[in-house]
Amino acid sequence: MQIRDKDLEVGSREEKIRQLEKEQLNLRSWLFEQSSIYAKIQKLSTQKCKEKERKVLTMTERSDLYDVIWRIYDDYICSMKEKYPRLTDEDLLYLCLSHTNLDSLSIALCLGFSNTQPINQRKYRLKEKMKQ
Repeated sequence: MQIRDKDLEVGSREEKIRQLEKEQLNLRSWLFEQSSIYAKIQKLSTQKCKEKERKVLTMTERSDLYDVIWRIYDDYICSMKEKYPRLTDEDLLYLCLSHTNLDSLSIALCLGFSNTQPINQRKYRLKEKMKQ
């Protein structure tokens, strides 16, 4: 009976940890949504134009995005670098952005692309990097 009680307690604590991690992720997303760069991304993502005419983040804006993301997701980035040392800064930026409420096109605009094809390729390459 004691072992069963301990198993239940472990399961309960694991569930609490998952809930806290989810809450932490939601708080990070909220913090990101309060930034001025997020407002710029939202503005870019609502553009009504042809794919080749879409504006993307400038290099300066991307630098600002890196600064904001690295401040908000610092411990997540450190743990990912430790776990997967082959990940590049661009990979890490993508992973962080994928945890926000941004859609694929918005993430593409953040990374300097006017469509989602490079994002789909990045997802595939990341899966491969993270398997190894």
